[in-house]
Amino acid sequence: MNRASIIGIDPGLNGGIGIIFPDGRINFSMMPITNHPTKMVDGLQLKLFLSRNFPVEIAFVEKLWGTPGWDSKSLFNYGTNYGVILGVLRALEVPIEVVAPKTWKKAVLGSPDASKDDSMSYCEQRWKRFFQLQSHDGMADAICIAVYGEMVDKGEI
Repeated sequence: MNRASIIGIDPGLNGGIGIIFPDGRINFSMMPITNHPTKMVDGLQLKLFLSRNFPVEIAFVEKLWGTPGWDSKSLFNYGTNYGVILGVLRALEVPIEVVAPKTWKKAVLGSPDASKDDSMSYCEQRWKRFFQLQSHDGMADAICIAVYGEMVDKGEI
């Protein structure tokens, strides 16, 4: 059994942060965003959110993937945001495990091609009262990524 919290991160601007505590409770947030100088992940707010949820054993971060049709500016911005997230985790000395979307989706949702709606349904079923109050598909993916991390931590996969 894990000794500390496990973090899951869906790294997009519409992504989220999910945390599973050792007692099974969860906490989650939309990815904090700033508009200064441009719309990007707010590293300071990410650090503050994560710091309030310590101790953390490990963070599972969804692997960076480009989407067909993205232009170079979009890919650069996505990569920059990914770097901010990894940098904050490193600064907080949180170990990082990068996981491909198809890997965590197959383990948690039963299909490598599961959708964001599938993530939402999974979270609503498992944490009904808490999750229905403030749901968002990026947060649902983040929680599912944290569930994957919990499964790895327990040796289930």
